[in-house]
Amino acid sequence: MPRAPGWLILSEIALELAALAVVERATLCSVKPAGPPRFLADVADSGARYLRAGDGAVAFAVGLYSDGRVRIVDAVGRRFSGEVYDARARMFEVGGDDYFEIFIEPAPGDSMRLRLRGGSYDDRLLDCEAWPR
Repeated sequence: MPRAPGWLILSEIALELAALAVVERATLCSVKPAGPPRFLADVADSGARYLRAGDGAVAFAVGLYSDGRVRIVDAVGRRFSGEVYDARARMFEVGGDDYFEIFIEPAPGDSMRLRLRGGSYDDRLLDCEAWPR
């Protein structure tokens, strides 16, 4: 019985892994934990605000602090840190190479949006909601 070429077997495995990654990402985006991730709560001050931000494909947990710092955890657990100046922050991945900018914009209903530019989250607009207490 003839064997399939090695490249064909590797292609099938790669396709299966890609499909599993898409399913896992979709599942993680829909999960809404009870409280903010520990990375956000570790530096909390009395003026800290916790938000959930998302657009259906991307989900973030966001911590905004009274001294201007901002921290973000994405749906796969990557952590980003930055500092807000004039409603804008450069976010750098903690222990990684990814980065992006966020622009904080007002949204209807006394809410806000995050406009993302650069890195793996380029050209996204995320609606924010306060983290339920």
